[in-house]
Amino acid sequence: MKITVGTRVRSFDFRGRDLTGDRACYVEGTVEAITEVRGCPRYDVRVERHVFGGIPLPEEDRNERVYPPVNGTPTSFGRVSDGVEAI
Repeated sequence: MKITVGTRVRSFDFRGRDLTGDRACYVEGTVEAITEVRGCPRYDVRVERHVFGGIPLPEEDRNERVYPPVNGTPTSFGRVSDGVEAI
């Protein structure tokens, strides 16, 4: 599924995609725009849930927005970003 404005997504902090346990690190939210940050296309995601180390963070401890790279964007490590999925 192509991720566009209005899509609910899960963005993983690391290459793993664990949803539970101490390696689960991700945010969930809604894409509100696709923008460019320092020459890199990024999703502008309004955060609704943030899990770090398998523990959901309270609202006051999480960022309101995150800007993960758009899937398919080349990384500085020679890979292609793919850390955002539609939910």
